[in-house]
Amino acid sequence: MRRLAGACALAWLAACAREPASPWVHLARQDLERSVRPSPGAKPDAPGYALVERDGGTRIEKEIVRSDWSYHAALQVWVVDVAIGGYGHPRDGTPFQRLFEPPDVGGGREFRYYPLSNLKGGVIPESGAFSFGKGRLFQYFPVGEEPPARATLSLFLDRGGAEDGRLRLRGNRFSGEAVSVWPGERVTTRVRVPADACLRFATTLEPLPNRPRSAELAPLVFRVFAEGASVFEHVEADPSVARSAWHVVNLEPGTIELRFEVDGPMAFTAFAVPLVGPRAVGTFGQRPPALASERPDLVVFQADTFRADNMAFYGGEPGLTPVLDELVLGAVAFERAWSVATHTLPAHAAILGGVFPRQAGAVGTAQALPEELVTLAERLALNGYRTGAVTDAVILSQRFGMDQGFEWFDEELDDIDGTLARARAFLAADDGRPTFLFVQSYEAHSPYEPSAATIATFGAGVGVEPARPPAYEPLSARLKDALAASEGRGTKHPGVRALLDPLESLYRLGVVDVDRGVGDFVDDLRTRGLLEHGYLLFLSDHGEAFGEHDAVFHGGRVWDELLRVPLFVTGGGLAPRRVAHAASLIDVAPTIARLARVAPDPAWLGTPLLELDRERPLFAFQCWREEPGSSLAILEHDKKLIGYETSEALAEGRFLAAYDLSLDPGESRNLSDALWARELMERMAPVVAPLLVPLFGARAAALDPDKLDELRHMGYGGH
Repeated sequence: MRRLAGACALAWLAACAREPASPWVHLARQDLERSVRPSPGAKPDAPGYALVERDGGTRIEKEIVRSDWSYHAALQVWVVDVAIGGYGHPRDGTPFQRLFEPPDVGGGREFRYYPLSNLKGGVIPESGAFSFGKGRLFQYFPVGEEPPARATLSLFLDRGGAEDGRLRLRGNRFSGEAVSVWPGERVTTRVRVPADACLRFATTLEPLPNRPRSAELAPLVFRVFAEGASVFEHVEADPSVARSAWHVVNLEPGTIELRFEVDGPMAFTAFAVPLVGPRAVGTFGQRPPALASERPDLVVFQADTFRADNMAFYGGEPGLTPVLDELVLGAVAFERAWSVATHTLPAHAAILGGVFPRQAGAVGTAQALPEELVTLAERLALNGYRTGAVTDAVILSQRFGMDQGFEWFDEELDDIDGTLARARAFLAADDGRPTFLFVQSYEAHSPYEPSAATIATFGAGVGVEPARPPAYEPLSARLKDALAASEGRGTKHPGVRALLDPLESLYRLGVVDVDRGVGDFVDDLRTRGLLEHGYLLFLSDHGEAFGEHDAVFHGGRVWDELLRVPLFVTGGGLAPRRVAHAASLIDVAPTIARLARVAPDPAWLGTPLLELDRERPLFAFQCWREEPGSSLAILEHDKKLIGYETSEALAEGRFLAAYDLSLDPGESRNLSDALWARELMERMAPVVAPLLVPLFGARAAALDPDKLDELRHMGYGGH
């Protein structure tokens, strides 16, 4: 069972009993014995709010009386401001938000949750239905009815729990192996400390959601005691801002009691990835003999929504990505690389999960990676890797199961400089184990927001006036209206093209920011010595369309502007070479496993790319909900079929189009009547059909109202 609902419990046993040869004692990888509950010191410090034990876990609640409500005529709902929010998300069916009457008022009547977007869309819910988000509670009643005299709003708070024998934290920003210790609590353990050892961990802080920022809040203080004596104190002066910090505490040898405490105002605090291990760990590529490992360090950099032809190596204009263009020349580079999908979630089912999207059940944004799927990070963690992910959140979130196997998962929507600063902090906290770090950036994703410095330096070159750069939101809104009024001409209409051009310019400036960020990051990897013994793999999950095939942005049919991605690996003494054989994102997990000298999971379907010596068919999928018009692609050599993403269409041999990419790379001449096209469909249909069948039971994504708003802001409302 991956999560034990309710209380965190701890038993501190010597990890070396489980891993005799390991010099590290993982304090969060223990069986559970003693409950840790909110103490009197852990309280929301806001009038009218209380922490309670309900539904088998901890919740924050507020009583709302009828006089608190006001009527919102435009939405035809009752509204009340609430300065609280939930934390984390339930994984056992427990509702994230509840609104109910007490037994003495309405017999304990429970009201039904209704998404706010449905209310805004004019969908009339049942009487009493409520929505919650952005610090406001909405409740609907027909004309003549009013909110109850008293009701309780109850929101879930994640205490963390046991998953596969490891304590895990699942917060809104931080997740991974951790001991959750809220203000006013303490946790103790006895641990054997060898000579020349230290305690390493990260302190994490996430504020009470929706609590207004206040200068009156007292600082938060993290403390560690060894045998009753203080050995560590860390102060967070502003508890209203989420942050983390990595620490090293030297310890005296012997069997000692460690005590972890936090004091201050209510917040969600933890000691993440706590372990006792050697003080001297050397540097990347230069370990002490006792820590030397044949397993190399591994970094994956995923530049989201990054078209292959942004780079000159893949046919783009020279000069847009000078860093990447130079880096790829010194790498093992795959000239013809395709994604498995046209949007982020299904693409990462392959990148991190090693299987095709519908096999993983990861198609639309209501779904998450199934827990039964063995991810790349899980495979590496089982083989001694320190596993970390730094992402820009949204889809790359623990809400979608992307944290599986990562002992440190830090998700926050950020610019590329902020994202890479967090990645560097993880690398700087090196503890001597081989490292696997996955970095994901939305810098090139909508809403396109290139840095001011890039606009000032490069804007004029792509038609963007530095003094008055265009803004994505109004442009995209006008684009939607222009497409609707294009008289059937779609993106060929001059009015539509006039809007697409500045949007594409903004996108390309974001690409410049990605290139700059990669350059700084690679310099840092070299300085740390990581690329001497380790490897960097650069890729994207999919491309972006700007009018090709009458499509805009991504998520559409499986055209090459959405499927072609950059893919190359460098470091570890690899001799530079160009690989002409077709590669796919389905190959990433087995490639990283092979570099790590780890056997791939038997369910993974790809090929280790450094051993790729032949052509083989590749497959890609639109994964557009469950609509019968969703498309798939079959690629063999230079021949490409676009078919329908249904078993029925495959069985009947139906397909949309066929292209010879060697003669027609722009996919403009449909050859669906060609004999080779029908033969290819007939031969590949039985191969593709199993790839549409889920391997595991469906798992729902954990989406609260704020997460849904974040998805819509990033353009994921329709997937």
